[in-house]
Amino acid sequence: MNNSKKGRGVIKLFLLLSAAAGAFVLFFPLIDERMPSLAERVNAFRGYYTGPLFIDPAVQDSAGGKEYFTNQYHGIKDTMKDQQLYYFIPAADIKLVFSSRYEPFNAPIILNLYRADDLKTVIATDLEVPFESGRQRGARSQMGEDVPDHANWFDYKCRKGIEYALKVLPEENGDIGKEFVVHIDPADGWISIPGLWALFEVFLIVLLVLYYIGKFARAGRKH
Repeated sequence: MNNSKKGRGVIKLFLLLSAAAGAFVLFFPLIDERMPSLAERVNAFRGYYTGPLFIDPAVQDSAGGKEYFTNQYHGIKDTMKDQQLYYFIPAADIKLVFSSRYEPFNAPIILNLYRADDLKTVIATDLEVPFESGRQRGARSQMGEDVPDHANWFDYKCRKGIEYALKVLPEENGDIGKEFVVHIDPADGWISIPGLWALFEVFLIVLLVLYYIGKFARAGRKH
């Protein structure tokens, strides 16, 4: 009798959580308007962000020669040197895509990401992204050239308020002096709000199935 009531209680909890999730999806525009901090956390979780990408430093370190990505300029055009650093401070927890190209495109570029307070530890790099993947699939082969060892892009989930440094290096010394562009953009592949609801429903169903599997296993041991 108690087990029967407990089982019905689990079903009721499942339906209650499903209904609550559905209501959350239905009223998300209102939540976005009235509770922006909560909406920001949900959007960060599902990889969707339309707000400002960067926190512009109050005082840029002109004496130290720092160059920052800003909300006005997500891209920087420069001349390749032996190595150079560009800084940015994310305005939210967000996955960003870092990409680069020469103008015209004729060689790979090495991009290394660091936290600004630790320029010895690479936390992400395009050297680990195979060329034949993502947004640059086949680009060089279409130009009749050899496929390079790595892509000219990578993505990384950055944390709000942390200062990062992006180091740009030439693949070969012969590329020094060439014009290049480096971009930081929001990553693609975000989950829609209904998709997030569907993901939550799948999670609940898995938990429900695991509950009944455990229940039957315990009942079998008793017999």
